[in-house]
Amino acid sequence: MTIYHYNEDYILKANELISDYRYLKAKRVLEQLLEIDPDHGQAHNILGWIFHYPIEDYERASYHYQLSMQFAPRYPYSYRNYIYLLNELGRYYDAICMVKKSLSVMGIEKDIIYQQLGEAMEHLERYKEAIDAYKHGIRFSTCVDRISQLEQGIQRIRKKTRYLVSRPSIVTYWCTEFQSI
Repeated sequence: MTIYHYNEDYILKANELISDYRYLKAKRVLEQLLEIDPDHGQAHNILGWIFHYPIEDYERASYHYQLSMQFAPRYPYSYRNYIYLLNELGRYYDAICMVKKSLSVMGIEKDIIYQQLGEAMEHLERYKEAIDAYKHGIRFSTCVDRISQLEQGIQRIRKKTRYLVSRPSIVTYWCTEFQSI
């Protein structure tokens, strides 16, 4: 077991291991750091990311993201990662609440946060709010690819709303068909 002299050394080593797809070793490095400094918010965020993506243990990911926000409330990446997780789990109302909280964090990538808000609103079929969120994301973005993604969100909603207006409800159709049998 390697002992590092500074907390930052643990973080740098964990990030290096993640870059090399050595997630379990990175996890062990972060766990070593948390034994020394259990309140290290950045370590909790990275550990949350490891549980979120390569390990897919969403409960533990959520736990570590929340600890990260508790111990490092000004660290923006834990908010972003937690919002991604909430949207992936279909916890759209929770994601919306986290978006509101995250927008006051200095350094938060507002274009990404508004995109996540747009996706949550879109899943809730609150299309006007989703389009507004995507437009806010465009306003804050300096990345051509992100702007394109946000524009695609707007176009997707416009297609959905055109389709929904022009088609009767499939459930109504099915119920009508089954009643006549």
